[in-house]
Amino acid sequence: MHPTYSRAENSHSYNNDFALVQLGHPIDFDVLTHVRPVCLPPFMRSPPEGTKAIVTGWGHTSEGGRGSNALMEAELSVVDCNKFYGESDYNITDSILCAGVGDGRIGGRDACQV
Repeated sequence: MHPTYSRAENSHSYNNDFALVQLGHPIDFDVLTHVRPVCLPPFMRSPPEGTKAIVTGWGHTSEGGRGSNALMEAELSVVDCNKFYGESDYNITDSILCAGVGDGRIGGRDACQV
C-alpha cells in the first residue's frame, strides 16, 4: 500500500489508492505463462484518453456489499477526470488516473462490480 494513502470513511479522496507487491524472487515468465508484468506509462505521463486500461481490486462486489476475496479485474478506457468529476464532491487531483466504460462514460463497471 502507498505510504501516504489514507481513506477515511465517507471521504471522497482517492490519492495514492494503489499498492505494489514486491516478490521474494524473480519470476520466469516462460514457465509462468499466466503471469505478466504490469505495463506503466513513462514517469509523470498519463496515457491519452481512450487508451485501454486493466483495473484491478478487491473492493465491494455490489453497492454497499462486501469486498472480494479474489482479485477482480475489468478492461476500461482512460477518460478525462475533470470532464466527469470536475464539479463533483470527489477530490480529483493531478495524481489520479480515471477510467470508464468503453464509450468514455464514467460508471457502470469497475474491477469489482462488473
